[in-house]
Amino acid sequence: MTVPLSREAEALRERAELAGTWAGLLAGHSGGRVPGQVLERALLGEVERLCAGALGIGDGDEDDVEDDPDGAGPGVARGSADLAVAAGRTTGGVLAELTENPEALRVTLELLSTGLPGLATLSAVGSRVPSVLAALAAGFAEQAVAHGAARSARTPRPRRESVPLATPRGTAVRVPVDGPPTAPPAPAAPEDPDEDDTDQEPHHCSPADDDVDDLSDAEAGGEPPTGARTAPDAPDHHPVDSASSAGPDRTGAAPPDDDLPRGPAAGPPVAESVLLAAKARIVEEAARIGVASVTFEGSVLEANDALADILNRAHGTLTGVDLLELVHPADRGVVVADLAGLACGGTSALSGQRRLVRPDGEVAWAALTTAPLRPPGREPYAVVVVEDRTDVSLLQGQLNHQSLHDVLTWLPNRQYFTSRLERALRTADPATGVTVYHLDLDGFSRINGGLGRAVGDHVLKTAASRLFEAVPGENAMIARFGADEFAVLVENVAGTPDVVTTVRRINERLGEPLEVAGQEIALSATIGVVHRPAPGTPPAELLEAADLALRRARGLGSRQWALADPELDGVDRRDFTLAATMPGAWRRGELEVRYRPVVRLADAEVVAAEAVLRWRHPVLGVLPHGRCARLAEETGFAVPLGALVLRAACERAAEWARDGAELPVRVALSGEQAADQDLVGSALRALEETGLPRRLLRVAVPARVLFERDEAADNLRVLADAGVGAEVDDFPVAPGELAALEAFPVRAVRVRAGLEVTHPSAVKALTELLGVLREAGVEVSVDGLTTAERSRWWREVGAETGAGPLFPKRVR
Repeated sequence: MTVPLSREAEALRERAELAGTWAGLLAGHSGGRVPGQVLERALLGEVERLCAGALGIGDGDEDDVEDDPDGAGPGVARGSADLAVAAGRTTGGVLAELTENPEALRVTLELLSTGLPGLATLSAVGSRVPSVLAALAAGFAEQAVAHGAARSARTPRPRRESVPLATPRGTAVRVPVDGPPTAPPAPAAPEDPDEDDTDQEPHHCSPADDDVDDLSDAEAGGEPPTGARTAPDAPDHHPVDSASSAGPDRTGAAPPDDDLPRGPAAGPPVAESVLLAAKARIVEEAARIGVASVTFEGSVLEANDALADILNRAHGTLTGVDLLELVHPADRGVVVADLAGLACGGTSALSGQRRLVRPDGEVAWAALTTAPLRPPGREPYAVVVVEDRTDVSLLQGQLNHQSLHDVLTWLPNRQYFTSRLERALRTADPATGVTVYHLDLDGFSRINGGLGRAVGDHVLKTAASRLFEAVPGENAMIARFGADEFAVLVENVAGTPDVVTTVRRINERLGEPLEVAGQEIALSATIGVVHRPAPGTPPAELLEAADLALRRARGLGSRQWALADPELDGVDRRDFTLAATMPGAWRRGELEVRYRPVVRLADAEVVAAEAVLRWRHPVLGVLPHGRCARLAEETGFAVPLGALVLRAACERAAEWARDGAELPVRVALSGEQAADQDLVGSALRALEETGLPRRLLRVAVPARVLFERDEAADNLRVLADAGVGAEVDDFPVAPGELAALEAFPVRAVRVRAGLEVTHPSAVKALTELLGVLREAGVEVSVDGLTTAERSRWWREVGAETGAGPLFPKRVR
């Protein structure tokens, strides 16, 4: 087929760009069967075929058409609808040869419905594009149905080694399934020896140009030829090119249409109605792009059936309808503005999501693309492409709701709460302001772990509903921040209860018994409160203040609450910053291990050295051991820090031993460090690698941790059995603790020097208890001695060693 298209570079570039975009979209749906460059060249041929069909150009010579003063080719009037339909069907068949995936048809229709009208080549006949695309969809469906029927009626053929595609103005190229394109087969010898086939015009291939075997099979009652018409409404005249009706002799001569096998009669014995139904089903699933031509005033000139289906209207009833009647009132202004802009000379396609209205009032969301067409000698108009997005919009709304709400309780999440808080801070009455309550359910982890997650989920849902009941009549938002944390935002008015009343109501409602799985559960909450923050406070800063207040309330116990305090918040923030930077401080050498003496009270002789931490902070100065230990506990750095301190202490004591001054080194552990599963391994490795005798290492565990945590007790026993000295810190001198101590191989206990005992009977009892410890072989040590008088008093009641500011600050 000679395609009488403009040879100007700009027109060719437009068509090539459209073909390149088309090839990119189809690459993912053809399974990589066709190389990208070959596919792009072939699709450029199909673009030209479609353009020729829309222009109404058939098999005539290009020069003949140009000489025709009316612009028509030989025997065919320019703009023939039959040629447009034939071209579309042929391209649809070629597309089906590449892939039968309906998604490939959908993206093709979506691209060409906007790409073809925008070509300068079709500026005069853009109104025929909907017919071309409808025929393309029908051709795709016919080809796919024919293939499916053939597969179901006989043994499947082996995978085709090549796929026929058209090339721009060239011969048919058969594209290998896996590899580069192969040259076209040599033409068969003509039946008439006198006929010279060298003058045959090159032609585009089509689905009918598939295999010689296809037509032979059809004549024998087998599979219909690729591209053969399977529907009674297929065009039977004005072929788009010679290849679209090619017969078994590959001379290029087109046999009469009557000689071609047609539809089901030439293929397997499948009822024609079944094929038509399958075709309709494929088209219905894949070709859902609505297309309409409208005047700039909004009157519909022509519309396809897909648009009628989108609007739930009868086919053929949209012509003459005012487009604005089909658009939701809220979007009519935008559509009018779009059409007005195009009428005033706009050339760019306008796209946007709009709401359409169905006859029953239901709203259909759609993506509308409106492009202008200004054919010479005709009134300009617009092409409107409509893609139904109703399902997508509903899904998007669902996803938006899920992204802003908790899945379990359906309460707003932190993101939604923050957005509402920001708006409330802007609009709140300055005289009353807002109040934020940050709640943490007490002991919820025990409910979840003991009664199961199903019960825990029910408890969370109940807590959510009861929080609403705690703020009746208020302009409030309840949100779930995660796990067992909730937040309440109250926009205060003159009659809003004060903070104390609201906190009490929250715990009263939560505390009402809840029966779940045969068990009665009562909840309580610890609460951090930010009341009437300063105007202009950023929401993130306000929520941080509420969280800090909640942390302080947790330190007070269950069912407590704390009010945000800027000064305390500053201290807490500083501590959190210090805790987070401790690992870096150790690596930089700012956090170091020092050694303070432990002396014998009788003669003040140094009998041991205790490892303590000192942090030489570049801004805050020296931070003492107690603060360092507390900060490490808050961040989880305590366990690795304990191993580091043990290693450093063993190294230093080994150095002293090598210098001839054996001095035991004492390391006081925190609760987390004492219960660490790797404590024994860390201590023994440090002893082995440094060469320090085990008897020179003493490890102290807090009494509370020793008596309450089995892990700490087991660690202390194993270390004692290995020859390491075991000691107990913060020992409460009482008969009960003395009895519990008998279960552990302890060499020493330490008590606080601040213990005040003045009554003679109490002094006598303390002296007797310390005597019991000495008789059991347990050394008594005192920590925190500040004066000589207190040191003497403790020596008199039975203490043997001590440490504190009274003695030299460090071991030399």
